[in-house]
Amino acid sequence: ITKEGDYLLTQHGGRVLRVCGDTHTVTLIAGMDEEKDPPQQVHQGEPITSPYGIAVHPEAEGRFILFTDREQHVVYRMDLQTREISCIAGRKGMKGYGGDGGHPLHTTLSYPDGIGITPEGEIIIADWWNHRLRKISKDASTISTIAGNGEKGYGGDGGLAIHATLNRPSGVAVDGDGDETVGGECE
Repeated sequence: ITKEGDYLLTQHGGRVLRVCGDTHTVTLIAGMDEEKDPPQQVHQGEPITSPYGIAVHPEAEGRFILFTDREQHVVYRMDLQTREISCIAGRKGMKGYGGDGGHPLHTTLSYPDGIGITPEGEIIIADWWNHRLRKISKDASTISTIAGNGEKGYGGDGGLAIHATLNRPSGVAVDGDGDETVGGECE
């Protein structure tokens, strides 16, 4: 939810929508406007294909949102005032696992899904196909794995999160204390 009380959601087909909290009207804020002939991109910058997780960044009083793009294996940041989109993590079109300890733009992700932001401004990403949770530092200079050993499964209760097995983590929620909760798939 934005500081104005609006709801944000991602939609299949490469679209990000805003639902006004007062009037309940829907506005396309990123993606292709299919009602135009020919269809037109309504935002500036990077084209998006498959947005999934979305979060409002507390920076600049909620002016920025972050969302994952699963098919491009990246995380985008969007300025809600200018509608400019830029990549902040991942290498567009390149899936994989790597880059811990390095810059987020030099890392590889594999179908990033859910996203959350701690009260301190750290960004938490559910790296779905890698069965891990990744964290981008507040200053956006490094990325690291904070949970999951890369093996698909269910195990590790009571142990270090980095040694746990996760099964395609998807949803991410961060509480006011900065504790992460993640959901995944059951088979």
